[in-house]
Amino acid sequence: MTDWQTQSYHKVKSAAHFSFKQAGARLVAVGVLLLLTGCLVGCGTGNNGGVALAFVRNGALYRLQPDGSTLYQIASGHIIGFAWAPDHHSLVFRYATTSATTTAPGPLPTETVPDVAAAFGVVSIDGGNVIEIAPQGAVVRDDAVWNMQGNRLLYRERYGADTYWFQSQNDQQFGIARKQMAHAAVIPATAPDGSQWAVVNATGQLMVGTYPHLQALPDGPTTLFAPPNEPARLEWQPHASAILVAVPGTDPGSAILRRYDLTGANQDVATVNGLDNWAFAPNGQQLLWHDAAGYDILSLATGHQIRWAEQPGMAWWSPDGASVLLTAADHASLVDAVTGKVTVLARWTPPAATPIPAADALPATGSPWSGDSHQFALALPGGTWLANGTATTLATRGGTGTGIYLIDRAALTMPAPIDWGEHRGLSWSTPDPNTQWLAP
Repeated sequence: MTDWQTQSYHKVKSAAHFSFKQAGARLVAVGVLLLLTGCLVGCGTGNNGGVALAFVRNGALYRLQPDGSTLYQIASGHIIGFAWAPDHHSLVFRYATTSATTTAPGPLPTETVPDVAAAFGVVSIDGGNVIEIAPQGAVVRDDAVWNMQGNRLLYRERYGADTYWFQSQNDQQFGIARKQMAHAAVIPATAPDGSQWAVVNATGQLMVGTYPHLQALPDGPTTLFAPPNEPARLEWQPHASAILVAVPGTDPGSAILRRYDLTGANQDVATVNGLDNWAFAPNGQQLLWHDAAGYDILSLATGHQIRWAEQPGMAWWSPDGASVLLTAADHASLVDAVTGKVTVLARWTPPAATPIPAADALPATGSPWSGDSHQFALALPGGTWLANGTATTLATRGGTGTGIYLIDRAALTMPAPIDWGEHRGLSWSTPDPNTQWLAP
């Protein structure tokens, strides 16, 4: 960190008050918190969270069983974002000092809240004591993303016009176990096994290696492509030693998706116009993107390509890579990733949207898919169910907000809501960030 950044951070740290409201507990002694930290890491949880969904409702973090039972408040406060740990036994959540950022949800609860002055806490699925890994104060942060080993968190901080990326341990409080990964407005990527990182430094060099021993990629790009007003990103190909980037094409607005093989020859995968989002499949052998013409799924092994026209929105690979779930402003679709068959699941009248700065985008921190790919969840404001060939009105409950609906991928029968309220950030599983769409 620079001297001014360090001074700013310690000023924030010294001014922070660590208030934990869960179950009325208030921790005032760092020594007590250290003991609790060891317990959270070493003690088993009382509930196997492998099947539980989680969401934010009215500023509190909840978990819920798929049958709608055992609604449980994990943590309260002005919570604006969260992410399951990969083992599903704990969560990291971002919370603000005021409620101003939680009062204007967009059309779907999958959207993220912009970077705001906020803190991070890690908590067991059973709630209780919170490890505050980054304190409250004036520091502007985004949501945190887990690595697939579940022991590191990646998040962004902004100091005026400067953007920094930090890696932090998940079990050390107050930011005492974090390292600055990059000073650039480019989203870093980590290898799925956690062994290496790919970052862009302040001078624009693509750096790859084991942190902190990062080396400049000799033939790396000098300029990266970023969609209008969005950050550029790096993706580490699952099950491979390769980095995918987007670089500017020869025509205005075009981009080249380029794969940098760390052990062999590089490859230009595709040239696209109007590129706005892209992500690897979980097996690393397919690539999904959206451009001016719609969606594409490309097999990197065979070159087989599936294309279909659809408006932009959020996309999630199923964990087995067989399907893609899409949500747009007014409908949701399920796509067979092998045949390209598109099934429109539901349509609804979108509520008034709250614009979210695109520059705040980051990989989605969770997925609505169950870990076994057999089911997925949607948070919808009612509407019409279409998947079974007939238009049927979805059941709703009283009050504003959205219902959480669980759908069986094979049957696609019309679901009933298992919860209703002002939901945000519905998440069922935690995929590799390299397979996640940028959100919002």
